[in-house]
Order: sequence, then C-alpha cells, then structure tokens
Amino acid sequence: MRSLLLALALVAAAAAWAWLDPNDGITTWLSLRADVAQAETRMRGLGAQNASLAEQAEALRGEPFAQERAVREELRWVRPGEVLVRIPAHTDTAAPPPIP
Repeated sequence: MRSLLLALALVAAAAAWAWLDPNDGITTWLSLRADVAQAETRMRGLGAQNASLAEQAEALRGEPFAQERAVREELRWVRPGEVLVRIPAHTDTAAPPPIP
C-alpha cells in the first residue's frame, strides 16, 4: 500500500512539474499549439493569395486585354488622345459632412 501511495505521489509530482515548468511544460506546449494553428491559418491565406496571383500571371501571358489593363494600372499609360482622370482613394470610413 505504501508503494502505491509513493507511486501516486511521484505521478502527481511529475504532472505538477510538467504543468508548471516554464521551459518545457504544458503551458509551452499549449502556446506552441496556438502558434501552429495561427501559422496554418496564415498558410491557407497565403495559398489562396498565391493561387490568385498565379491566375493573374497566366492571364497576363495570354490575354491581350489583361496585359493592357496591367500596363494602364501599373504604369498609368494612356493612348494618344485619351485623358487620364485620377480619383483619390477614399480611406476615411467616417461619413462625409452634410452639404448645406
């Protein structure tokens, strides 16, 4: 009976040590699990972004309209006789003031 109590005490001490150890304990394991979950979520997002960029690259290889659109957007080129109108991006989320 005494050896059973000693074994239970050792198991309880080991469990307490595993829970409280700041370098290798359960809290570290839980933190690492959260980090892995966050990294996997980020990887899924980057995978979707990568697929989108691959589609855009494929379109630029074979579609003249996509090529022209890219040149116009990136380099702000216009054809002779065209007028370029720039509209500033509206970044303020507040409602515009009322017109008197």
